[in-house]
Amino acid sequence: MDTPEIFYENLSKGIITYEMLDLALFSLNKRAKNYRDQKRKAKKSLYAQAQLFGFSNPDNPEEAERMEKEFYAKKERLLQIVKPACVHQELAGYKKDYVYDKDGIDYADVFIDSIFHNRVLDRGICRKEGKDIRFFVRKGEPYYRYYFFRCIGTHTYHSPINKETALSSGLPIHIINEIKTEGERNENLLPEDFVDQMLALVDSGTYTYVPSNTIHSPRESILPPVTYVIPQKYEWEEVLDLLKEKYPEKPGLMKVDLSIRLWRKIMKLRAFSAESCMKCILAEKRV
Repeated sequence: MDTPEIFYENLSKGIITYEMLDLALFSLNKRAKNYRDQKRKAKKSLYAQAQLFGFSNPDNPEEAERMEKEFYAKKERLLQIVKPACVHQELAGYKKDYVYDKDGIDYADVFIDSIFHNRVLDRGICRKEGKDIRFFVRKGEPYYRYYFFRCIGTHTYHSPINKETALSSGLPIHIINEIKTEGERNENLLPEDFVDQMLALVDSGTYTYVPSNTIHSPRESILPPVTYVIPQKYEWEEVLDLLKEKYPEKPGLMKVDLSIRLWRKIMKLRAFSAESCMKCILAEKRV
């Protein structure tokens, strides 16, 4: 994009307006994203070629990564003009827990609880201590990333920080979903040379910042409510197999379908276990 003449006039007077800052930050942020995407593409190409042919990659992921970091560093220098409004605690994913069928736990109880809360990711048989032991992998505790959050002009910006900095900042902390961002065509961005001139002015410390009259309210926590879906048919069959092992004296378990009504009854349980699940099934069979 062409730089408005008023921006050059302001810069010559040592003035940085919020519009100037917003467009400069947007330019730096999107250029960094462009190099991030280029880096990922180059690494993917490098891996594919190495796997198939053993060839080297004509693209250079290291150079793209260097440029990505350079633009992010410039972005952070400009962001120091504006104080953060709050901290965003980004839900970045979940840890994986491996649960083994061995002494010390009731495997059926843990598995049934995990199935009905849609936490089972995988299952299998492994060799431990000279024995074949079944196990499953479940979605564990969440882990987070932390950012200072700023609203400038028409855009918002995140600056990565560690948990300790977030907690000691004294700012309100809002939990958000995973941040997903994309790049932008360079011709739609403020030119690099103007942004570098602005950075030089900021580094000199002789500028005057003119903020917006509009005060943006920090985002509230935007995590969606937790919802669960009915287990698949094969998952319910796994539950029934475990119940047959635990209660061999109870006939006809394999003939019980997981109806919506039965699923809702089980989901109302305060404590999930093989015993409580079994009681729901028996009560359903008497209906």
